[in-house]
Amino acid sequence: MDVELDFPSTSPLRPPPHHHMAPPGVPRYVSLPDSYRCAACQGVLREAVQTECGHRACAECVSQLLTENSQGGATCPAKEESCVILKEDKSHLSTCDYRPVPCQYVTSGCQAVISRRHKEDHVIQCDFRPAQCKHCGQTVTWKSLQSHEDVDCPDVVIPCPYSCGTEPRPRLQMKTHTERDCPKRPVPCDFECVGCTFTGTKEEKVRHREGSRDQHAHLTALHSRGVGQETDRCKEQIKDMKSTIQSLKDSLAEQSKHMALTIKAMDGLKRTLKEFQLKAVTQTERLITLERKVENMAEKGQMEKQRKEANMLKEQQESLERRVTLLERAGPTGGVGGAIQSQSQNDRRFALMDAQCAEMALRLQVIETANYSGVLMWKIRDYSKRKQEAKAGKTLSLYSQPFYTGQFGYKMCARVYLNGDGLGKGTHLSVFFVVQRGEYDALLPWPFRQKVTLMLLDQDTGTRHAVDSFKPDVSSSSFKRPETEMNVGSGCPLFVSHVLLETPTYLKDDTIFIKVVVDLEGLTQS
Repeated sequence: MDVELDFPSTSPLRPPPHHHMAPPGVPRYVSLPDSYRCAACQGVLREAVQTECGHRACAECVSQLLTENSQGGATCPAKEESCVILKEDKSHLSTCDYRPVPCQYVTSGCQAVISRRHKEDHVIQCDFRPAQCKHCGQTVTWKSLQSHEDVDCPDVVIPCPYSCGTEPRPRLQMKTHTERDCPKRPVPCDFECVGCTFTGTKEEKVRHREGSRDQHAHLTALHSRGVGQETDRCKEQIKDMKSTIQSLKDSLAEQSKHMALTIKAMDGLKRTLKEFQLKAVTQTERLITLERKVENMAEKGQMEKQRKEANMLKEQQESLERRVTLLERAGPTGGVGGAIQSQSQNDRRFALMDAQCAEMALRLQVIETANYSGVLMWKIRDYSKRKQEAKAGKTLSLYSQPFYTGQFGYKMCARVYLNGDGLGKGTHLSVFFVVQRGEYDALLPWPFRQKVTLMLLDQDTGTRHAVDSFKPDVSSSSFKRPETEMNVGSGCPLFVSHVLLETPTYLKDDTIFIKVVVDLEGLTQS
């Protein structure tokens, strides 16, 4: 397969492009995953590009490969069997006069984007070009020069705003004059705090004070009366608060009595629920035994018989739930508060029962959909609803059904964060590959070494799948033999952006498809 790619102009291949290196020297990383390492120079990816076969490399490294193999095209630097042939697209974007470019004064606030050939004409007339104030010498933008001179410039000479007759002087000196020395500077009345609104010069203030004594005495009396009324209101509020506090204390004592009665009433219910839990464990053990039988069945008639047995177990458990419900409702009560508390406890018990039933249904589904060829095809419905639940923190991630490399091979699953995880939270779909604990792990080689390919399938043309591949880091705990139900997942926090995913290419009927392929090369198939 030939692939045409558009890259910047070429430069020496190794070491990585010098104008991208962090000065001085090349940065060192404690741990650098292979998915962020260039397949050509083996350094950290710089301006990364990805081929159709899922490998990544620096843009200039691939451009150099194309230059060295300009006749027949260059092989993908990963050099695997599934790799494609790369051919150079001789583009002139880097020198095109019609290519849109930002104004050079974008840091000063200009948002204009113009073609390269018009850039010089725009710069000459740009409102955000630098201009120097002729008074103070400060550099400002051309657009704000007039405002600077009219309002901000400290050296512009201005007259006194109160027309006191003083000589015009620079704005900074005039500010000191108007705040301290100006004889016509307006000042408020000394009785402003009791409601007098007079403002005038010092001389006018003296005349006002002499001629408004009766008015000031009246305002002072009104203010004193208002203070007294406000004091009376505060006393009433304090009295009401004391009454409320006493009422709350009495209510708290009553609730404490109800709580004591409720605790006694719940003892019998706890014993009943404990019996139910023991019976539920028995049912679960029977269901696990059924699963193991179904996995080894080859005849459809025998499988149907086992399914009927599973349905019978479900019916028995539902009957048991109804019995427990009747016992709970017939149990002792402890007043209004006790009844509310008992109902809350019952709701939690019912939620636990529902979860156990859901687990049984999931186990049956796993039996029916298990794949033993190393391929997972995962259909995720109700994408929008589940993404909103992830945003709200209700269900952060989803697990797929298990799949296997063979009947007695590795047990694996996929895990997705619809609202992203880590660096991709809120912006990307995150996809991870998870190794689970299987029944035949003791017979398998560890750590897990098989190549894994993650795909978001194109539902439009079927040719533009989003692909990422990786080989396990054998030193990572994610690929060692599981000691718990499953290892920590490994994959891509930035697998696909929401902007790209939520297009008709990948999202149809509110459904997406995730495909995981495990390379079976080197495994003994059973």
